[in-house]
Amino acid sequence: MATMTDQITSRYIDNVRLSDSEYRQIVRELDADSKIRDQGERRSPERVPYRQTAGLRIELQPTDETIPTYLVQTRNISSRGIGFLFGRLARPRTMCVVQLTNRHGHITAIPGEVVHCRRVHEHVHEVGVRFNHAIDVTEFLAPDEF
Repeated sequence: MATMTDQITSRYIDNVRLSDSEYRQIVRELDADSKIRDQGERRSPERVPYRQTAGLRIELQPTDETIPTYLVQTRNISSRGIGFLFGRLARPRTMCVVQLTNRHGHITAIPGEVVHCRRVHEHVHEVGVRFNHAIDVTEFLAPDEF
């Protein structure tokens, strides 16, 4: 019998293909690197860790007619954007729709734009998306996370 995660992942392209331990290791390294780079520099708005065990669905909107939906692994979120791991290059200025699941289990489609993408490990890229409008982050975090 298929699990809920299996049912979700079968409908989307998972191009990250990381084990849980690989994912955790990469995120630990990125978080440590961010702490070093951000010392003395305060980002606004503040990002908080955001780990979705079932993955995050995102539609990248290329210039052709097909709009693939990917299952990505999340890293952090703020009121103005989200960071995640992705299995290929995502070009800056690519429009996208991030499908966030709120605390009540409802999916909210949030339009945004890729603002940066960098290779962090073999085929894995860290992607930053800026939302077109600010969101209330607490709507998408478990109560113990805010």
